[in-house]
Amino acid sequence: MRAARAPRSPAPAAPIVLLALCATWPAALACGAGSVSPPGSASPPGAPSASPAPSASPAPAASQSSPSAPDQPAERAWPDIKRCGEKEALFDGGSFLRTPDGVALWYRVAGPATAPTAVYVHGGPCFGAHDFEKTIGPLLERSLRMVYLEQRGCSRSTSGATEANLTMEATVEDFERLRQKLGVDRLDLIAHSAGGWVALEYLRRHPDRVGRMVLIDTSGVVEPALQHQLDRAAEIAPREFPDKVDQVRALARGKGTADQRLQAMHGLLGDRFFRALFYGSDREEQTLYRWSGELRRHCHSHPMIGWYLRSGYLERAHPELMTHLPVPALLLAGTRSHAFGPDLLRQAAAAWGIELHWIEGAGHFVFIAEPAATARETIAFLTAKPTPPPPTTH
Repeated sequence: MRAARAPRSPAPAAPIVLLALCATWPAALACGAGSVSPPGSASPPGAPSASPAPSASPAPAASQSSPSAPDQPAERAWPDIKRCGEKEALFDGGSFLRTPDGVALWYRVAGPATAPTAVYVHGGPCFGAHDFEKTIGPLLERSLRMVYLEQRGCSRSTSGATEANLTMEATVEDFERLRQKLGVDRLDLIAHSAGGWVALEYLRRHPDRVGRMVLIDTSGVVEPALQHQLDRAAEIAPREFPDKVDQVRALARGKGTADQRLQAMHGLLGDRFFRALFYGSDREEQTLYRWSGELRRHCHSHPMIGWYLRSGYLERAHPELMTHLPVPALLLAGTRSHAFGPDLLRQAAAAWGIELHWIEGAGHFVFIAEPAATARETIAFLTAKPTPPPPTTH
């Protein structure tokens, strides 16, 4: 049994939730979606009391499902959160890439100009690049021309974003627009979690514009990953959530889509869910809170989340993302992460035809838990010389 963790200082957050792939705050607060709670649930014992962020309007009360049906997820509730202005978005430097449809995309370039160009594709969905930039970024920048981009409708890239222009297709074309702006023939992509879906979509649409890929704790499957989180929570409930065992098990295999049931699970368990499934150590969690908290104090609106929910992307199968990759790629994963789980990660590596390297003791945020090891693997892979073809025989 893992050792009990010391209480952590409350994060400056409203209790809002979306889905576990955006699991980085109490109930994924950074995602900008309203919380939903199963019947009879309350704040976990010892959970920090939440207070609304200064620039956020109070979230509307989440609707409750019937007390007699604990496996019925509640409806989503969405707070009215103030967008991040362009002045606020530049709190730590960077520039804007302006798109033809009016979105101001925040990005920053760092590292040797002559080094391979690698773009970080953040996860969440919609989490942002700040935590990656501030933890592993300085190590990568010694050998790579690193580019940190926040995707449209996420964190520092919400200016000009509307419901009409927030789509996966537009997001993919933003990376192509960025490539042209940088003046390179190909991009190397470093993609984490839900950012893997974006990177794979870009590769599918622009296969000649990708050099190499480092995929971090991700897979081409979506709904099965969410279901894995539910199943894992039910499996460890007697140990990790002994006061909620029946409710956790009911939600794991209840009615509704996996992402709806996850929202209810977050409302039931709060921080305890993320600690049990996502973080490999207190240090991983606390470091994530530090840098994500700094970003959220300035920019914490994530309207792109609405597209993921409205479009049904989280509920559809995506066989097109689980095919053999036409470029060299590497999959890194933490041995203590259950965002996707070891079985789905092995299946992804096999489908893509690539190697899977495990980072011992790391959780979902591999680059925060073990930045030096992750940087070594990433740099070695992205700067390796191409393997020469085998000699022909006559």
